[in-house]
Amino acid sequence: MKVYELENNFDNGETDFHFKLTKDINFFFKEEEKKDLLEKLKYPAKAVNRYLRGVFEFSPLMIADMYKVKYGSYKGLEQYIKLESEDKKPVIADIMWIQGIGLRFIISKKAKDYLDKKYFDYFRYIEVFYKDIPLYIITKLTKVEPCYVIADYKYRLVDFFKISGKNDVFLINRDEGKPSDSIYCLEAFKEYIEASALTGYEFRKMNDSNTFKIPEEKKEELKEVEDKAYYENGNLKYKGLLCNGKRIKEWKYYSKAGKLQKIETYENGEIIKIEVKNE
Repeated sequence: MKVYELENNFDNGETDFHFKLTKDINFFFKEEEKKDLLEKLKYPAKAVNRYLRGVFEFSPLMIADMYKVKYGSYKGLEQYIKLESEDKKPVIADIMWIQGIGLRFIISKKAKDYLDKKYFDYFRYIEVFYKDIPLYIITKLTKVEPCYVIADYKYRLVDFFKISGKNDVFLINRDEGKPSDSIYCLEAFKEYIEASALTGYEFRKMNDSNTFKIPEEKKEELKEVEDKAYYENGNLKYKGLLCNGKRIKEWKYYSKAGKLQKIETYENGEIIKIEVKNE
C-alpha cells in the first residue's frame, strides 16, 4: 500500500487566498450566543474573558468557525464571503490554498467537475467567487480512516495497518481522535489526478509507522574552547576549558607570583571538586 498527502504547490506561484465577510459578527449571532460558541470552540479562557470585557475582536476565521458550530456546516455562509489575495495579478490554478476555512483547499470549476466524475460522494463544497470566477472551497471530506498521524510529523508517519484500503481519498484521525485537516489518498486517487490536466497540486509520500526506521541523529560534536585570564604583571591568573559556554574539566588558578593555588573540577558547568594547593 502507498499513501500520499495532497498538498498545494506553493513553489509554482499559485495564489494563496484569504477571505473577508461582508457582514459583521452581530449579523450572524445574537449577543447571548457568542460566549457559548466561543466556549464550544474551546477558545482559551483568556479569549472568552476578553470578549466579556468588550475588548475582543472577532476575525473572519473565528466567525466562520462559530457559524459551523451553530449550523453544523458552512452552507449558507458562502453568500457573505469575499475572496482576496495579496497578489496583484493572481494566478488561478485548479487546486489552491485558502487560509483557515474548511480543509483549506479552494479549487476551480474544472477541478470540481473532474473530481465529481469519480468521487462525487467524497467531497463537499461551497461555491464562492473571485471577481466573476467561480471557485469551490472544500469544506468536508466524507471518508475518515481510523488511523492516525504520528505526532512527530518530521518523518511523515501513518499507521498503514489501520487503513482499510476501501477509500481512495480520506481524512485520518489524529492521536486525540479528531480528523486531520489534511487530505490523504491511496495511489488510485493520485493516478486519477495526475491523469488530468489539473494544476497547482503535489503529492507527498507518507511512511508506514510499522516498518519505517527512524534514523539515528548524529550528535553534533561540541568544541572545547580554552579560556584564560592574566594579571597586570603578565602572569597567568587562571585557565580552563569551556564547552557550549559551560565550564568543564579542570580550572587552575594562580597567584600573582605564578604559583598554582587552586584546582576546580567542573562537569557541564557544575563544580564537583575543589583542590587547594598549599603555599
